[in-house]
Amino acid sequence: MSRHLHRCIASTGTMFLWALFLVVLTAPYFSIHSFWGGLHWERQIYASASPRRPLGSAEGAGLSVLVTGAAGFVGMHCSLTLRKHGDGVVGLDNFNSYYDPSLKKARRALLSSHGVFVVEGDINDGRLLAKLFNVVPFTHVLHLAAQAGVRYAMENPTSYVHSSIASLVSLLEACKDADPQPAIVWASSSSVTLPSLPDTIDRRGWQDRTHREVLNTRATGQMVAKASYNAKLAAGGDNFGLRLLRKG
Repeated sequence: MSRHLHRCIASTGTMFLWALFLVVLTAPYFSIHSFWGGLHWERQIYASASPRRPLGSAEGAGLSVLVTGAAGFVGMHCSLTLRKHGDGVVGLDNFNSYYDPSLKKARRALLSSHGVFVVEGDINDGRLLAKLFNVVPFTHVLHLAAQAGVRYAMENPTSYVHSSIASLVSLLEACKDADPQPAIVWASSSSVTLPSLPDTIDRRGWQDRTHREVLNTRATGQMVAKASYNAKLAAGGDNFGLRLLRKG
């Protein structure tokens, strides 16, 4: 009797250990999917992406825009402007710790009060991007997400490859697979500064003066976007690159 009881206890202990192992192994998968999946999440995405222009508006029915880096300074203001214009907006941000996350969360709360839902996630997550484009037929993508800070590139260069190059490739691939394919507007070289910035800029002269200051990740991003644009010409896709400058 005692021997049988001992075997039952040993068997139960083994099963418990295996169950614990499976929970630990699958926890990241379930936590990620429960974070951005589900019917309620999809409804929030769809409602946020729906344009709110008045019927019969001279400007048309409105846009549905995915804004990456929406919890950043530029991303927040662009999202608010689009929403106030009557366009649908969904934000995407990874809320990393380079800037104070509480500041980004405060911006997310402000956006939420204006009807803009911000998804917390990584642009390199192909499943997340596929899910977003499956829920909403975005007409436009405003790509502002990138790793900030020139000096930080020397301390953690891989973060720039991940956040400024790989993320752009991931986003372009998701847009390529989307139906319909959205127009893409992306910004680069946010850290380029000039000692004096005239009101009118000669593009060729400006490129010569700032050639050494343009980060390699931004230049690589431009080449990636150009290659993507050339590949999309046959399909009629649009791809626009911007450079954000500030006076020094």
